Amino acid sequence: MKNAKKLLGLILAAVLAFSLLNTPALVADSDGIIAAPITGIQIEADVAAASQTLPGQFLQKLESATDEKIISVQCDDFDDDGKREAFVMTGKGNLSEGGDFWFVSEDEVIKLNNMYLYSLPEMIQIGDQKFIKYEEEYATGRPLFLLDVENGKPKSIISGDAQDLRQMPDGTFTVQQNTLDMMSDGTGRTLKPYSLYYDNVFHEYGAIEITQAQLLEFAGADNILKQIEAEGGAVKDILYRDNHIININYQTDQGMNRYVSLKYNGTSVSVLQTDNGSGVYFAALLPDIATYPAGFRHPNKS
Repeated sequence: MKNAKKLLGLILAAVLAFSLLNTPALVADSDGIIAAPITGIQIEADVAAASQTLPGQFLQKLESATDEKIISVQCDDFDDDGKREAFVMTGKGNLSEGGDFWFVSEDEVIKLNNMYLYSLPEMIQIGDQKFIKYEEEYATGRPLFLLDVENGKPKSIISGDAQDLRQMPDGTFTVQQNTLDMMSDGTGRTLKPYSLYYDNVFHEYGAIEITQAQLLEFAGADNILKQIEAEGGAVKDILYRDNHIININYQTDQGMNRYVSLKYNGTSVSVLQTDNGSGVYFAALLPDIATYPAGFRHPNKS
C-alpha cells in the first residue's frame, strides 16, 4: 500500500511539472524574436479536436475544402480589424509527410501552398503586429516564409528567398542568402547575411553602386583595395547601403567569387569580420521590400 501511494505521488508530481512547463508565456524564440503565446496547437489531431481552436464557421469552410487532418492552427485577429483569421496546416497527420497550408476567414478559405516543414508554423509578434513564420524542409537549408494579414487577406513578406530570420541587439533584423555562387561557374554553396529593419512594415537595406573613386574618399579604403589586388582580385562592383555597410564584390584569378564587407562612418571605413567572405552580394536579396540610399554621402574631410 505504501509503495502504491508513493507511486501515485510521483505520477501526480510529474503531471504537475509537465503542466507548468507547458504553460504559455511571452518569451523570445530561438531566433531572438518575441513570440506571442499560442495555445491550442493540435499535432496529429482530428478535425473534432482541432475545432476547439477554430470558430465553427471557419471549421465548416475548411471541411468543405479538405478532408485531411489538422496539424496546426494559429487563429487571431492578425490585422486588428475586429475579425479573426486563421492559418491552418492540414495533412496526413505527421509533420514529416508534409501537408497543405490554408488561410481561413469569415469570407473565404484559400490554399496557400503544399510543403514539407522543418517545424510547425508559429505566430510571432513584432511591436503590435502579428506574423506567421515557418520554414520548409530542404536538403541544403530552411527556406523562410513570413506572412501577415492586410485588409483581411494574407500577405506574403518573405517567400522562401531567404532563411534564418534573427533580431539583432540594435533592433534590426538579419536573414541569410543560401545559394551557389562561390565560383564563377555557379558552383559552391555560400551563406551571406542581409539586413532588414522594421518600421511597422519590413524593409531591406538595399544598395546603390558606387565607384572606386568614391570609396577612396574614406580613410582606410586605399589599403583595403590594395589588399584585394595583392590577392589577385579584380573588383566587380561596390555596394553602398544606408545602414553604414559597404560590400565590395571581387573575383580572384582562380575564378573564385569573394567579397569584403566594410563599416563606414563620417570619415573612414573598417573591415567587418565575416564568417567566410565567399560569394557575391546583391544590391537587394528581397527587392520587393528593399529601400535604397538617395545617393552617396561624401565623407567629411578633416
